[in-house]
Amino acid sequence: MKFEDVYRYSKDADTVMRMFSDRAYFEKKYAETTLDYEVLEHELSADTFRIRCKLTMPLNVPVPGFAKKFFGQTMNVVQEDTWDLKNRTGRLTVELAGVPVTVKATMALREGSGGGENHVNWDIGCNIPLVGNKVAKLVADDIQAKSPGDLSVSEKILAEY
Repeated sequence: MKFEDVYRYSKDADTVMRMFSDRAYFEKKYAETTLDYEVLEHELSADTFRIRCKLTMPLNVPVPGFAKKFFGQTMNVVQEDTWDLKNRTGRLTVELAGVPVTVKATMALREGSGGGENHVNWDIGCNIPLVGNKVAKLVADDIQAKSPGDLSVSEKILAEY
């Protein structure tokens, strides 16, 4: 399952990139949007930024009967964000504990008419026979259900930059 989301911010792309390459941003965002988080790895150089975090997150969509053996009320995930700071392009990968789903995305932070815009192209796959597409759609729906809250928290944090 592939889809694109565009996240629009009130400040310019360079300011948003500064936020996206700051460990403190992720800590503040995850403190508000997850049940628990831990920063596992973090690297920052002149050219790249990378952060890998373990997150416990609530599901934001109802879980149908066929998926209950894969999902509980929460999801344990490991998410890694990697940015090329000069080109303002990135990758995002999410590993879901106990769920055979692949979640990847490419990101491109661009200047929009009202501020920075993060164009995120998601690619979600699941190889479970018969229900794989339904499980991938459930994960995609959950990502899209979380997006407005994530953007709101990020926009609030962006005021500090």
